Amino acid sequence: MPSRLRTFPLAGLGPMARGIRTSTFPIQGWYGVQPTRKESFLTEFSAEVLLVGGGGAGGRAFTNDSGGGGGAGGSYYFTDIWNTSTVGNGDPEYFYFNVVVGTGGAGTTATSKGASGTASAIGNAEDSYNATATGGGGGGAGAGSTALIGNGANGGCGGGGGSHTVSRTGGAANTVTNPPTYSEFGTVGFSGGANRITTNRSSGGGGGATAAGAAGSTSSSGAGGAGGSLWGFTYSGGGGGGGSVSTSPGAGGSGIGGAGGSTGTGENALPNTGSGGGGAGTTSASNQGGNGSDGFIVVRYPGLPLASGGVVSYAGGYTYHYFNSTNIDNVLDFRRYAS
Repeated sequence: MPSRLRTFPLAGLGPMARGIRTSTFPIQGWYGVQPTRKESFLTEFSAEVLLVGGGGAGGRAFTNDSGGGGGAGGSYYFTDIWNTSTVGNGDPEYFYFNVVVGTGGAGTTATSKGASGTASAIGNAEDSYNATATGGGGGGAGAGSTALIGNGANGGCGGGGGSHTVSRTGGAANTVTNPPTYSEFGTVGFSGGANRITTNRSSGGGGGATAAGAAGSTSSSGAGGAGGSLWGFTYSGGGGGGGSVSTSPGAGGSGIGGAGGSTGTGENALPNTGSGGGGAGTTSASNQGGNGSDGFIVVRYPGLPLASGGVVSYAGGYTYHYFNSTNIDNVLDFRRYAS
């Protein structure tokens, strides 16, 4: 008669882990004294997932006009129930998920806005399961000759508008694409700030996970929007707008977005946070916006490890699988335990 193992309910989702077999084994990848766990064949369990896309780059500056801050990567938190009857079309041999981590956009001195970040995603190709957090929008270029160049780009969080004598808008925040079934949705992102076009022209900050980028003012360019925080990870801060001889640069959101350059290159975003790069400050030459940073993905579930993939840790009764752009292992694999 199959025995029911101890379950670890998640709020609102009920008991999730079921299985058989009671042999114990050391957990691979742990150092020092290794804990052991009961082996089980999985049929169904709950997971929480945080996806963070790559951040957008800050916009370039030219002559008297500064670049807008880069938008942070979109952040997407959800819970879901994964089981062997649905994931991989019901075949336990396909009880795994492919992971793609979004990269940050690169700053440029070219006559264009900063490059946007790319998306982070987790999915199973066998059954078209896919969840995506889009990359952040690049910051608008200072003195951009057209709205296409000077406006902040749309993205997970929008880029800030570049400084100009005419209005340049911040980019809009995108919505989640391909949300999985049975999910609870968190905040995705906010838009970038607009520029100021009258006395003491200034640029807008990039949007962040929990706040929009600030618009430029007579005294400073806009600060980047604030990022979010979950499970000890701080993520998706917007980049600050670049400064000029008459205005100060905008701060990066939550200390992880790149600050705007004072009269030079914008600061790069903090690595592996999915944050936007700072807009470039003005001098007599063309200056480069700061680079956006790569995103990351975290999957957590109750109990000891049931899968391989990413950097695995255990704390407070939960297992965490952390993936960033430097991870070689980009598959979250449950097949060892699938029934």
